[in-house]
Amino acid sequence: MEAWGAVEQEKALERILTSSDDLLELVMTLLEAAAIEANDVRLKREEVGLSLLLAQLKASLRVPGDRNWRSFGTILRTCPL
Repeated sequence: MEAWGAVEQEKALERILTSSDDLLELVMTLLEAAAIEANDVRLKREEVGLSLLLAQLKASLRVPGDRNWRSFGTILRTCPL
């Protein structure tokens, strides 16, 4: 068996980290859905700046597997922030 070089190791590590982030996001989403189903969610109303909210949403938006979510991405890119 041939030893991996530094580039291959870096790519493999990046795939592992990306996959673990995706799995964590999936688990968190499932936990949130379970809490909503159990009526265990409390809402807090507060004023927010729309520009800041959209900027944070745009920064946090990442589709698992690097798939391009064109329609939503296009909307966010065209929003005046």
